[in-house]
Amino acid sequence: MAKRKKLSKKVLIALVPLALCALIVLSVALLLILPFSPHVNHSVQSRIVHQPTDIPLPTATPTPPTFPDFSQSNAQPRNTFDLSTWEQFDDSQVGLRFKYPPNWGTPKIERSNGSWSGWLYLVTFPKSFFRVGGETSNYSSGREGSIFDFMGFSSTQLGFTHANPDTYCSTREHLLFCQTQQNKIDLLSGANCEPMPWIPPFMRIVLINRPGKEIGGLVFGGGFLSSEYGSNTWGWFCTSDFTLIPTTSSNFNNVIIQRRLDSKSMKTFDEYEKVFETIENY
Repeated sequence: MAKRKKLSKKVLIALVPLALCALIVLSVALLLILPFSPHVNHSVQSRIVHQPTDIPLPTATPTPPTFPDFSQSNAQPRNTFDLSTWEQFDDSQVGLRFKYPPNWGTPKIERSNGSWSGWLYLVTFPKSFFRVGGETSNYSSGREGSIFDFMGFSSTQLGFTHANPDTYCSTREHLLFCQTQQNKIDLLSGANCEPMPWIPPFMRIVLINRPGKEIGGLVFGGGFLSSEYGSNTWGWFCTSDFTLIPTTSSNFNNVIIQRRLDSKSMKTFDEYEKVFETIENY
């Protein structure tokens, strides 16, 4: 019996290394077999990860906006309006009154204090691009300016805030027309590619001087192009380096002057001009 026990212990000791070797071989076999098993998702992941990277992927080429064909478009007749149906805007604090179409919606009046001094006056309409804007002579704010940051006429041209009536029209090349009258500058802007223009393109605007008033100047008007043109106008007239394209810009400017735009754009244009006729400063 003692001999058998000793023999069993020797056998067990001899079998342990063999069992360990068998486990190692089995583990290696499983690692080699499992990645190729159709029932494991690793096969799909492996094929995706190891796709060739030197094959170029297809990319979409942007289509440049097509300039509209105005060759068959006729001049739009002047729109007439019944002012008795129009609403009246009246702000006694500023001393301003004018009429506007009821479809523009209820005007919103904003009086904003400057960052350091003065205040800004702005009137907007929810359903129109038409607006009215001006500032007190001491207004200052740490932001970029706009055509509506206006303080009135001055013998010195000071950016957005002041207009020299003697030189204003002659120093702006992209204006389709510009007329200076007593205490008023009447203008229409055409195509323009300047990154920060004093007067944005395609705007019908009047600048009115108000000497002796707290708001010494007001700008009336806005953009008049309909949604038919969308954001394509930049691609029609400007290169990527902000250079004006002479052919299309000249063509479109002439279409505006000749009133050959769509009827909606020309109606908006005529509405602005009619509003200008009703402006009263008191």
